[in-house]
Amino acid sequence: NNIVQMYATIDADELKVRTGMLYKKGKRGLVFGRANWKPRFFVLTSKALRYYASATGSLKGVVDLTACGPHDIQAMPQDCPKTGTSSASIWRIAIQTPTRRFFLAAQTSHDMDAWVHDLVEVATHGLGCRVEEVEHDITVRRRHAMR
Repeated sequence: NNIVQMYATIDADELKVRTGMLYKKGKRGLVFGRANWKPRFFVLTSKALRYYASATGSLKGVVDLTACGPHDIQAMPQDCPKTGTSSASIWRIAIQTPTRRFFLAAQTSHDMDAWVHDLVEVATHGLGCRVEEVEHDITVRRRHAMR
């Protein structure tokens, strides 16, 4: 069963925090230099963000969040505005890891806020930083994006 296989990839000491569909921006293509947005099913745990082809699909990748701090999570990043005709919404999230910058898109502002809040909580675990500072930054960026 694919669902059993999906959760078998999660370590026993990890807590499942949130699951749901988001769009993920792929790596830049070799031919035209454009990256595609693809719908993915995400599972956020206390250590990582795993993404799958679908809710019952195969594991596509893992974003290790153990080296991330709360300021590595951004809502409405300025380096990823909505362009083109992609199905991905304007409600963007950026995750900066030591090796790569990931971009996600939620369907609504409410979904974006919930994912960002939980990502910040995971990134903050043990770092002693305040979630309120990041939530204030989200509000400022949203106001700027709506202008």
